[in-house]
Amino acid sequence: MLRPGGRLVLELMHRDLLVHDFGERDWRLVGEGRLLLDQRTFDPATGVAQTTQTLIDGAGARDSRSFSVRVYTATELVAMLLRSGFAEAKCYGDLSGAPFAVDTRLVVVARRD
Repeated sequence: MLRPGGRLVLELMHRDLLVHDFGERDWRLVGEGRLLLDQRTFDPATGVAQTTQTLIDGAGARDSRSFSVRVYTATELVAMLLRSGFAEAKCYGDLSGAPFAVDTRLVVVARRD
C-alpha cells in the first residue's frame, strides 16, 4: 500500500521495443561448452510473447523450457495505473528521466494522491 503522494516505479520491456528488436531465434554461449537457444513468437493481437529456451551441453544433451508473457504498450500501462487510482503516470526511457522512445526501456513513474 502506497501512502498518499507515494510513487510506484516500474522498469520493464514494452511492446514497441519488443517489436522493434524482435528476433525469432538467438544463440549464446553460457558457461563452459554450453549453448542457449531462444526461439520466440509474438502474437500482436494478444500482445503475448512466447519463448522456448533450450540449453545444450557439451555432450549434446538438451533441456527445454517454455514460457509466455503479456507485453504491454506504454499507453496500456498508463491507463491501467490511472484506472487503479493513481493520480498520474509518466513514461521515461531510463531511470535518470531520459525521454521515452520506441528504442528505449520503459520506466513508468506513477503517483498516488
